[in-house]
Amino acid sequence: MKIFKVILGFLLIYNIGKEYINASKQLLSFFELGSILAVLLLLPLSAWLIGSGISKEKFKLFSWQFLKYLGGTFIIFLVVAFISLISFKYEPEIVRVNGIDVDIAEFMIGTRRIIPDKVQRREYCVCIVTKLTADKKLVNENKADFENGKFSKLIMSLQSSPDLVKYNLQECMNSVSNLHWTPEFEKGMRTNLIKKLSDLKTSSKNDVDKYCDCLIDEYKKVSIQELTNSDFQISEKGMRIDSICNSKSKLE
Repeated sequence: MKIFKVILGFLLIYNIGKEYINASKQLLSFFELGSILAVLLLLPLSAWLIGSGISKEKFKLFSWQFLKYLGGTFIIFLVVAFISLISFKYEPEIVRVNGIDVDIAEFMIGTRRIIPDKVQRREYCVCIVTKLTADKKLVNENKADFENGKFSKLIMSLQSSPDLVKYNLQECMNSVSNLHWTPEFEKGMRTNLIKKLSDLKTSSKNDVDKYCDCLIDEYKKVSIQELTNSDFQISEKGMRIDSICNSKSKLE
């Protein structure tokens, strides 16, 4: 019976560690309340199972002995979680575009909060990788990342690159009908605007943060489909918004 308790305790720790990482990757956060509560509830149970199975004396729940086992259990949990994290891989979702098999599973998960509808999200992701893989040089340099689904860093680096314009990635938003402003979307938009304003050396004449805040506030009044149109920035509306925010953010 005691051996069974010890085995059950270690199996529980192993499953807690794996499931915590799996849930965190799916939810895109290691600080989801539900996941943390599950760990806090189940780790003491694991410590009690292992401690009562190993201890030759009466094992008390509220004792220094229990705290020692709880500490050891927590360390094992961290080890299991770390191994699970470095070996974690989403269930592959392969699409073939421009003669290359691309795993879009991680990209699909990463854009879930921005585009809730799965069908539209898939269309968007396929559109993005289709445009990127049309660049043979880019594919040759990043083929393994595309095939393994690890091209998120590539997209992030392109966001701050002058080469981004030639891919016309914003056109992929045209297929998304229910896209809304989310914290993630706003964060990405703000990062791009700050980078653009910095490249234009706007800070010498304007308060960049105030400029960016103004642009975000004005852009929220425009539909995202219109905002992501490739011609929006040079349209009458886009130029009027920029002029207003430029004026409002002038340094005195």
